Amino acid sequence: MLRLAAGLVVLAIPLSISGCGETKDSAIETMCDFSLKRGQCSRCMCMGKTGKCTGEVHCIACSAPYTFVKANDTAMPFRHGTCTIECLDVARPQMPKNALDFNGKEWPTACWNGTDEQHFFIIGDWGGILQSGAKPLTFKNRPNIVDPIDLYAQSYVADKMADVAAEKEPKFIINVGDNFYPGGISSPGTCNAETDKTDAAGGIIFTNIFEKIYQGPGLAGVEWWGVLGNHDYGGYHYNVHWDQNIFYTWHAPNSRWLTPALFWKRKAQFRNFSADFFFVDTNKVDTYQTPDVDPEHNICARSHNVPPQPLGCNGTSITSPDTCWSFFDDLWSRQKSWLAQQLETSSADWQIIVTHYPPYFEPCRSDVWETYLAKYGVDLYISGHTHLQNVSFQGETPYVISGGGGGITSEILPTKTGEDDGYGFMDVIIKHDSMHIYLYSHGGVDKKTIIRHTMQVRLNLSNIKRDIDEEDEYSEEDFENKVGSEAIGMTVPKAQQVHNNIPPLALGGIGDPAPPKATSKTLKKHGLVPLAEVFKRKAQRNFRDLSMYCDDLTLLMKPRGPKKTMSKSKSAVQLPPLVHEAGQNSPGDVAPPLPPDLTRSGWHYPTQAIVHDHFHYHYHVPADSLP
Repeated sequence: MLRLAAGLVVLAIPLSISGCGETKDSAIETMCDFSLKRGQCSRCMCMGKTGKCTGEVHCIACSAPYTFVKANDTAMPFRHGTCTIECLDVARPQMPKNALDFNGKEWPTACWNGTDEQHFFIIGDWGGILQSGAKPLTFKNRPNIVDPIDLYAQSYVADKMADVAAEKEPKFIINVGDNFYPGGISSPGTCNAETDKTDAAGGIIFTNIFEKIYQGPGLAGVEWWGVLGNHDYGGYHYNVHWDQNIFYTWHAPNSRWLTPALFWKRKAQFRNFSADFFFVDTNKVDTYQTPDVDPEHNICARSHNVPPQPLGCNGTSITSPDTCWSFFDDLWSRQKSWLAQQLETSSADWQIIVTHYPPYFEPCRSDVWETYLAKYGVDLYISGHTHLQNVSFQGETPYVISGGGGGITSEILPTKTGEDDGYGFMDVIIKHDSMHIYLYSHGGVDKKTIIRHTMQVRLNLSNIKRDIDEEDEYSEEDFENKVGSEAIGMTVPKAQQVHNNIPPLALGGIGDPAPPKATSKTLKKHGLVPLAEVFKRKAQRNFRDLSMYCDDLTLLMKPRGPKKTMSKSKSAVQLPPLVHEAGQNSPGDVAPPLPPDLTRSGWHYPTQAIVHDHFHYHYHVPADSLP
């Protein structure tokens, strides 16, 4: 979230005066810029003349609970520095009697205050089949196999993780579920939510599929924070030993496995910022009210949950396939209200959701994600389930799919060279004002280090209006007149934004400065104005932090009337979205041909014309066809 000061205090402190009445640069207390505010600076200062900065703006004080650390800079005539926080040791909660007892609770804060940026990894769908005295075998889920990659994909990915971790030193690993293929731990009928311990079956699987595989400098001792996937419940069973995924959190005092509940929360506190991680169970996706529907993709399938195996799960409401769906439906209902409340009250700088299913799976998509992600300003959505590596958007929220951990064969054929997105993991560099995500492949038979894609995540501005309402003196009408909700991308969906080929706007990212007037002549010819010019003079002074891109796609504004200042008489350019019927395609599919009338007008796809999410496509539009 971005906090904006209502006013601007300018304090000039003359340092020296030369002849002829000329005043030299003085120390000026001024507004902190975007990056410094995100770094917890509450007061800032610069060198300048007549109330205007002529040099760099520096931090001179910090917001509580952060403390100010003075920089070792004797050249500057005033004290300046950075903000940091004190890390405290916190005891781990006691192991619950029931695997469901910690649902909806918050695990104690993790804290690192060493540097301004830190790393964490993402992996999912990783646990292969146990083999005596050999590497885990990747579960075969397609007829064509690329030997040896498809046979031992988990080990290829784990080895590459160890190589990269030795250099990057991740602070934790986000695990998006499907930990043990093909059907979780142990056999159907072994579920017991009141086991309250790690038993022999859980110990064997964890030791050989997890502990022995993910080792080496940079990985040893690093915590895995996670959720359960559909295969952890049993795939088309609901009563394998899934409780062990939770109780293993307490198998040892220094356990690096951390999945204390089916849904839970944890704050990661860094030197000068924090991130709230919300771990959500979305396995309702693979359940149906009628247990006879789609038995091969139904956790509650009647045909696979039959006597003589026990049909209940001790310590839960599940007693049969007929009550299985109610368990997952109730679980989802509880999470919806819990997640809304947690997102609403989160004071962290970043809000990140972690779950197994990507956000385009129903019923969770229309039930929650289409509303929550935008309404609460979720910054990043992390998922797996689809067995590949991908980055995309759900509405305006970036999401990643890291389902290529190697426990099951990938959706696409891998290559022996490692130049593919079938198997891999992700490295996230998180800072106070941005995240950078790097998609690493499995490396191939030569175990090369290959970064397949990168993605930059910036601050989600969806909550900025709420922040202004809470902290500033301006009324709702003032906000609309001086800034305009469309101008900062709060209410304009991605389908109404233009990805165009007019430089330099097309390259803008969230938080980048808006372009100067000199670069906007081409746009003006078409009646469009860049973001920086929609502010009135007063608003530009008081809200200058908003004068930036709000999305990786440029937001352009088209006047409806002769007014030259931003008001409600402006609206975003609307272009016809290219869509197919929902559900007929998936991320990574080749996009359909453009309609002939658009092609004749010069419209064209970007080079990588693939499906951007479940059924939307992005496309370029020539300058001469802009409205």
